[in-house]
Amino acid sequence: MNEQALFVEANTMLTQVVNEVRPDQLDLVIPDELSWRPGVTLRSTLNLATYENKCVPEVLAGADDLASNDQFDGDLLGDDPGACNRYADIANQAATELDTPDRIVHMSYADASASDYLRDISINRSLAAFDIATFIGARIEMSDDLAQGLWDAAEPMTDLLREIGVFRPEIEFAGDAPIQARLLGLTGRRPSSWLLTHSAVKTRPAMQ
Repeated sequence: MNEQALFVEANTMLTQVVNEVRPDQLDLVIPDELSWRPGVTLRSTLNLATYENKCVPEVLAGADDLASNDQFDGDLLGDDPGACNRYADIANQAATELDTPDRIVHMSYADASASDYLRDISINRSLAAFDIATFIGARIEMSDDLAQGLWDAAEPMTDLLREIGVFRPEIEFAGDAPIQARLLGLTGRRPSSWLLTHSAVKTRPAMQ
């Protein structure tokens, strides 16, 4: 799975989880063990994900003057968690239509290829989806294709991602465990019993 397809799959999974959020849950504070930043509300987390989707087309186009996450203070979400869908669709389209994946793009922390940018935010999208689903008690569906793609993207970066706090201490699973379990264990997350018993959920055709 290439980085463009990986992003669309990961972003779609996050959007599906966001659509499970009720408006009365938006102002709940996410426990620190389920967030990379302490004391944040579900609203601010979803708003940030929506803002990041809004920025994807601009980043892929080469913009170099975008605000970083820490500088963003607008409210794209409002009172409707589903409002993120429009920006997710825009981001997915931009990723799908990217014709020069080796193009250098500009992020607040580094310049990198568009492929590396999509890889990094795909990992973030997927972990955010799992953490939000865990927090609100929603069921998350991760295809084998997506899990394998995320494993291939994240496993070589394990030490760095753990050092900067994206990954938690590893939870080890046997080598013959479902790929979803091994992926989540690598990140320090424990898969739900539902995910373990439905490991071969629907897969989508790979992008060409």
